[in-house]
Amino acid sequence: MIIPARNEEEKIASCLQSILANGYPKDFYEIIVVDDHSTDSTVEIVSRFPVKIIRLSDHISTKINSYKKKAIECAISNTDAEIVICTDADTICTPHWIQTIVSFMKQNNSVFVSMPVRYNNGNSALALFQELDFMTLQGITGAAVYNQMHSMSNGANLAYLRSAYLEVGGFDGIQEIASGDDMLLMEKMAKHFPGRLHYIKSKKLIVRTDPMLTLKTFLQQRVRWASKSVYYPDVKIKAVLLLVFTFNGLLLSIPFLCIFYNPIIQVSSFSCSLFCGWGIVLILKSLVEWYFLFPVAQFFGRENLGFSFFIAQPFHILYTVIAGFPRRNKAYEWKGRNVN
Repeated sequence: MIIPARNEEEKIASCLQSILANGYPKDFYEIIVVDDHSTDSTVEIVSRFPVKIIRLSDHISTKINSYKKKAIECAISNTDAEIVICTDADTICTPHWIQTIVSFMKQNNSVFVSMPVRYNNGNSALALFQELDFMTLQGITGAAVYNQMHSMSNGANLAYLRSAYLEVGGFDGIQEIASGDDMLLMEKMAKHFPGRLHYIKSKKLIVRTDPMLTLKTFLQQRVRWASKSVYYPDVKIKAVLLLVFTFNGLLLSIPFLCIFYNPIIQVSSFSCSLFCGWGIVLILKSLVEWYFLFPVAQFFGRENLGFSFFIAQPFHILYTVIAGFPRRNKAYEWKGRNVN
């Protein structure tokens, strides 16, 4: 089990406690925490637990662009475990997490499995917005993997065979991309092992994490996630992402068109009709999306968020355009680092 960690003194103890509380025999697995140049007391806290600690600073001497991939790579080279389970240092897992993963992979001959992640309930509007957005992504993840599209996964909760990782060359070819230790590796696996990648829809496998505390860190996180989309090898995935971005871009621009262009074209009925059409499309879009999101919300026990979902729709359109704006080699800040 691999946990990359950078400055996680506030959450790493709870994460490790939740893993060690699993009923799976402790002689049958090991936890490897890879310290990514932490400047707080992360290493000191981890040293109190029966886990292996690897310091990334012992393995790299120059600046690189993807520290997380290097952390995972170092951990895999220091274990002979059959199954690699990856999670983040700020997550909490369930008591049957390990057992359920191992049983499923063996029974279904899986080489790679993606599993559910959810945000802890927050009290702020920003936290609620993130929860709704993240549930949407989780629904897309499950549907995509089930239909063998393999376009989505989350590094906070995934597992794969070590032998399969080595067979595809690990992160070779995607090492310089800052993000993508999950989805881009998944794409490589899908090419070599068709039909052997799965999504496990089980409440026993839900790991929890906290939403971002500020709007800035939330947008930085989503920009980081979106930055790897330009590297997807599947043209169909890129086409879908472009369609979603264009559709939301049009929805965002129409109200401004009605407001600012009406004095020029001097046709008030045109603006009125356009605005009414925009409202109808927005309502239909919201209803269709909630229809598909509701079963996901039920799965996570948050089916009561319907009202909040409809209120958040206009803000979600704006966020989709901002976070999804095509970027290549654009710098962003993450955990105190400027990343390209």
